[in-house]
Amino acid sequence: MPQAVKQKPPAKAKKGLAPVPVPQAGGALVAESRGLGHALREFVLKHRFLSATLLLAVAISVGYGFYVFGVSSNLYVSEARFALRLSQQNSPTDLLGDTSKGTTGIDEASLARKAMSYISGGSGGDADFEQNPFVIANFLMSRAFVQELRQQDWFQRFSRPSIDYLSRLPAEATLEETWRFWMRHAMAAVDRRSNTIVIKVWGFTPEDAQATVELMIRRSEALLNDMETRGRKDALDRAQFELDRANEEYAKRLLQISDMRQMLATVDPKQAATEAQNSMTRFEGERILMQRELEVLKTAENANSPSAATLRQRAKSLVSEVDTLRNRITGYEADVRAAVNALAAYEELDLNRRFALTRVQVASLAVESAALLMRQHSYFIYTFISPSLPVEASQAWRMQQWVLVTFLAFIAWLGAITFATLNHDSRF
Repeated sequence: MPQAVKQKPPAKAKKGLAPVPVPQAGGALVAESRGLGHALREFVLKHRFLSATLLLAVAISVGYGFYVFGVSSNLYVSEARFALRLSQQNSPTDLLGDTSKGTTGIDEASLARKAMSYISGGSGGDADFEQNPFVIANFLMSRAFVQELRQQDWFQRFSRPSIDYLSRLPAEATLEETWRFWMRHAMAAVDRRSNTIVIKVWGFTPEDAQATVELMIRRSEALLNDMETRGRKDALDRAQFELDRANEEYAKRLLQISDMRQMLATVDPKQAATEAQNSMTRFEGERILMQRELEVLKTAENANSPSAATLRQRAKSLVSEVDTLRNRITGYEADVRAAVNALAAYEELDLNRRFALTRVQVASLAVESAALLMRQHSYFIYTFISPSLPVEASQAWRMQQWVLVTFLAFIAWLGAITFATLNHDSRF
C-alpha cells in the first residue's frame, strides 16, 4: 500500500506582523479605489430602497437650496408700530357735570351718573378701548380685508411677471388662495406688554412693502373711527329712546294732575266750612235775642198776644235754620275727610310728576352729552415707528426655509426606512 506523504503545514506568520503590499507602478491605488467602488456598489445593490430614499432626500435638499438661493425673488421687509390714543380733553363725566349745573333741586352728581349709564354701556367707547387693538389686528389679517385689497387691485404688485413663478401670486387666484398668500407675506399682531400693534409686510420691492404697510395703517385708522362712530350713534339712539319714554310718562302725569285739580276746584271745603259756621253763629244770636224778647212779653203782656205769637214763630224758624246749619256742619266732616283723601292722592300724583320730571332731565342730559360726543374725535392712531423703506433684501428667510425643507426631507426618509424595516421584519 502506498504510504501517505505527510506534508508540512505552512509556516505561521509571526504575531504582530502583516504582509506589506509592495506597490507596483501605481496599480495598487487603482485596485484600492476599485475595491471601494465595488463595496459601495454592493451596498447600494443590497440596500436599494435605503439608497434610493436617501438620494431622493438629498436631491430635494439640493434642488430646493438651488431654488431658494439662486432662483427665488428677493423679499424686502417693511415694519411699523403704532398705538391707539384716547384724548382726555373733554370726558363725558365732565360734560354731564357742566350741563347739570343749571338744574335746581336735584343732585348734580347723581344726574351725571345716571345720564352716563345711558350712554356708556356697550357703546364702543372708553369701556371697549382696551380690546380695540385686537379688533384691528384681527381685521387686518381677515378675509374681509383681503377682499377689499382685491377690489382695489392691490395684489397686482405681487403678481408681476418679474417675480419668479413659484413666489408670485397667480393672476387668477381665488379669495382663499389670496388670503393664504397674504398670511405668508403680512403680519399684524398686538404686543401685549405695551398694548401696541405691530405690522410687517414682506414685499418683492421696497416700495411695495412700504406702501402696503402705509395702506394698513390708514385702514386701521378708518376702522377705529368707524367703531367709535357706530358706538356713539348707538349711545345716542338709546338716550333718545329713553328721553321719548320719559316725555310720555311726564305728559301722562301732568294729565292726571290736571284732572285732579279740576275735581278739587268744584268744591272748596275750607270756604264752605267758614260760611256755615258764620251763619250758624248769626242765627243762634238772633234766636237768643228773640227768646229774651219773648220772656219780656210774657211778663208785660198777655202770652197769647199777637206780638208773642210772632216772636214764637220767628224763634221756631231760627231754631230750624240753626238745626239745618248744624246738619250741614256735621255733614261737612265727611266732606272734609273726602277732601283730605283727595289731597293725599293729589300729593302722590305730584310726587310721581317730580320723579317723571327728574327722569326727563336725566335723559335730556344723556342726549345732549351723546350728541356732543358724536361731534368730537377722541380716538387717534399714534405711529411711533413709521413704515420703513428697506434697503437690502432679507436673507434670513432663505436659510430658514432651506433648513426646514431639508429637515423635513430627512425626517420623511427616516420614516420611510422605519416603515420598510418593520414591514420586512413582519414577514419572518
